[in-house]
Amino acid sequence: DGSDVLNLDFQATALFDVSGTISHKGAPLEGVTIEAGALGNTRTDSRGQFQFEQVEEGTHYQITASKEGYAIKSNLGSGVITSDLAVPFAATQLFAIRGLVTHKGRPLTGVSIDGGELGFRTTGGDGSFSYEGVAEDTKFQVGVSKEGFIFSSDTDSGELSGADQSLHFAARQLFTISGQITNRGVPLSGVEVDGGALGKTTTGADGILPF
Repeated sequence: DGSDVLNLDFQATALFDVSGTISHKGAPLEGVTIEAGALGNTRTDSRGQFQFEQVEEGTHYQITASKEGYAIKSNLGSGVITSDLAVPFAATQLFAIRGLVTHKGRPLTGVSIDGGELGFRTTGGDGSFSYEGVAEDTKFQVGVSKEGFIFSSDTDSGELSGADQSLHFAARQLFTISGQITNRGVPLSGVEVDGGALGKTTTGADGILPF
């Protein structure tokens, strides 16, 4: 309109790049899903890298990484953008420990499974049990027990390294052999009884065999 322009004020906002690398035992991990809220979503490339460009300073961010079969963590996964940011993530591969308990080749239900720090399980109708999502290099010891049964081996142990673990426990049922010795209807004590592989025993005051 012919008048002078005295002042023009501009407010600048700095833009930064947010990038990251995901590795597993020092090797890049491809195909990891990256979710970063307002920054967007992406996947890592063959170098295990991802990037969000031109992010405004002061932006609050929270970045999560996920891939089936892995646990992925970072100490820098959340915060406020004040400069270019590189976020390293470390991945740990996860495996399963699965087992089967049988009696004469048939599934045995109701067997107590003690996995120590992994927790407790009970076999179902198919005789199986499992621990899912166990970190690689985990040392484990799994024990089994059920009243009235013994097992060819009641514990199995190992270390997860590169593959799922499959365990098998075979059970044998236990029975009781009992009897009573009497003389004219009166319990007879002190009778020595030889049970062969069962061992030797002596009847008590009630005349009963304590096998």
